[in-house]
Amino acid sequence: MGEELYAAAHTDRGHLTRFKDLSWGLSKDEAVVATNDSFHFTNCALQLDGFNEGKERWQGLEQFLLEQLGSDPSYRNPAMSYTARIPLAGSSS
Repeated sequence: MGEELYAAAHTDRGHLTRFKDLSWGLSKDEAVVATNDSFHFTNCALQLDGFNEGKERWQGLEQFLLEQLGSDPSYRNPAMSYTARIPLAGSSS
């Protein structure tokens, strides 16, 4: 399987790992190389374009889980050996 996989209408290369998650390094040059590495064929997953690009679908879910969930309150009780994040209801985003 190669480029022909993406030849059909309404298909997209979705990232298995978001390029934003790899955009870091000790210098700007390292960050650019790391970001560019996310666009290799081995980091692609076939997705329907509407599913991949829509903020109300996959992109929105990624943003919520990776960017907003960290601000939710932590919960832990005496029976737990770990901490869990509790999503806030009625988020404005």
